[in-house]
Amino acid sequence: MKQWRLRVAAALLSIPLLAMATGCSPSDSGAAPSEGGGGSNMQLKVGVVPGIDVGLLDIAIEKGFFSDEGLKLEVTDVQGPQVVTGVVSGQFDLAYAAYAPPLLALASGTKLEVVSGLATIGAEGHNGGTLVRSDSDIKRWSDLEGRKIAATSPRSLTALTLQAAINKDGGDPGKPVKIVPLPQSQVARAVSEGTVDAAAVAAPFDAQGIEQFPNLTILGDSTAFILPERSAYTGFFTTEKVQGAKGDAIKAFKSGMGKAVEFGNANPKDVRLKGAARAGLDEEQALALPDSHFAVDVDADSLQILVDAMVEQKWIAKAPDLASFVTG
Repeated sequence: MKQWRLRVAAALLSIPLLAMATGCSPSDSGAAPSEGGGGSNMQLKVGVVPGIDVGLLDIAIEKGFFSDEGLKLEVTDVQGPQVVTGVVSGQFDLAYAAYAPPLLALASGTKLEVVSGLATIGAEGHNGGTLVRSDSDIKRWSDLEGRKIAATSPRSLTALTLQAAINKDGGDPGKPVKIVPLPQSQVARAVSEGTVDAAAVAAPFDAQGIEQFPNLTILGDSTAFILPERSAYTGFFTTEKVQGAKGDAIKAFKSGMGKAVEFGNANPKDVRLKGAARAGLDEEQALALPDSHFAVDVDADSLQILVDAMVEQKWIAKAPDLASFVTG
């Protein structure tokens, strides 16, 4: 069996970002967060987009990394823009996602702060891929200039890094790709049948696509082409209001995540097995995945590339204050 490649579940990488930016504003954070600001009975509600790496959060809960800090977590799986709107509205105290969605909301004026990092960018081939037909004339990123590309959303992380890869390879930014929104499970067929020229997908849909359609190949991993290996990829974030009202609980969460990250880097197999169900994989598929690398700390420089790409592609008009996002 060919190696399955999954860094974060497809849902995590392909969140529709535009809805978040237009649906979030500083005034939206007026809802009261959940109870538990300090002491031995602290509580936090956490919304997560399900993925293989969320298995580490489940392990941390089971091993008592948070309860040892006097903290209880209520974890809820969410989809799409709910991951940002949920934390802004007060439905969740924390949210977990790739950094592109909260960065887009941050640029629209929403006050968000990173609480803890989790997964980092993997090596080439570990973050998803761009599917093309083997007989096409597309041989490098710049060949995709102005082409019709399938992706889950025009504002997904894969769409962002794909256009950035084209520009970096010498493509004309004035001739952007035309995104055709399709579910991840349908994009490979669309490329195979010639409905679109290529497809930007998260793992494991790239590997599944070339197994299902022999006339397809993977052009490359645009995320790895744009972002340095082990740079910030996914993490937990909150609002200024929660940070101020529940500082003790947030501090306890950070401490628990520190223990979790140390465990995850020492026991990557356990994380894959625990996160398999969240990612929609069976045990065999989970064990065939490459190891993830985890890190709690997030620096502004590691997110600047994403912000620069958003500005270049006119997703946002002005870069947000990354220093306040990362350090609070």
